[in-house]
Amino acid sequence: MISPQHLFQFLRSHECRRSHAILLVSSFATGLGIYGLHRYQTLTIEDLFQPALLWGAYWIPVALIWYTGWIFWSVIVSWWRKIDLIATMKEDAVSYVPMVLLLGLWIKHKDLPAALALIPALSGFTALKLRPVLHLIRPEVLSHRFSLALVIIGMIAYAVTFSITGSLRFLAFQSYADFALFVQQVWNFSNLDYYFLSNMGWLPFANHFSPIIFLMAPFYWIWENPSTIITVQNAVIALGALPLFWMAYERLKSPVAGLTISVAYLLFPATQLPSLGDFHESLLVGTPILFGFYYLQ
Repeated sequence: MISPQHLFQFLRSHECRRSHAILLVSSFATGLGIYGLHRYQTLTIEDLFQPALLWGAYWIPVALIWYTGWIFWSVIVSWWRKIDLIATMKEDAVSYVPMVLLLGLWIKHKDLPAALALIPALSGFTALKLRPVLHLIRPEVLSHRFSLALVIIGMIAYAVTFSITGSLRFLAFQSYADFALFVQQVWNFSNLDYYFLSNMGWLPFANHFSPIIFLMAPFYWIWENPSTIITVQNAVIALGALPLFWMAYERLKSPVAGLTISVAYLLFPATQLPSLGDFHESLLVGTPILFGFYYLQ
């Protein structure tokens, strides 16, 4: 472990230039992506050159988070792998490269989905962050309890990440018409009002009957906000990793197998893409089916 003085010397040295370039560009792309999701229906290059340059307020906090995460994660990995911290920091800086893909959120103003940039960016970042420690995880030392703890951490990270991105999408007026139908239904049910959907005159017990939405009403008593149902939806999707872990562990007698298939589920684009969209009641079905399949076997 090097001293803080040597660490600061490395951060000021010429050999750290590549790392600074990667972190500054990736934090710029990430901050710009958050800025675009939060403030604009469309985001064009001209928006970068507005006099206020408000996007800087998004770039600077992300840069601070990226640098802090880079140093702390490198310290943990170097201690775990028993290798030089400087070498670890050089290697770990590369893990931020996928976040540069968030520059692709500019494609929103071409009517292309933001998921084309978000999914490879988030998945690539996660995979590269975990790569240095994967070879240290051996089947004979990885316990069931530790594997399950990692799965739970992954589930929490998934639910938080996609709840935030989904809420930013809603705040940027990128939601589709169906989202209004579900928001009004949940609001009606939470207020014990079951009549009709005002925008189309549909009856919730006829034209658009989805009984599972009744289960969403209590969450509106806690937080009456459209982002509530986005958060609940992503939490339910993330819970699907649990039965997958248990099935793989019990069938293959390996906590590594359970951890692997659960992480694959959470990183799978077909899992992540619906989480980047609006709420749909059909997305709540997958996790109960996985639990049902687990208990049936």
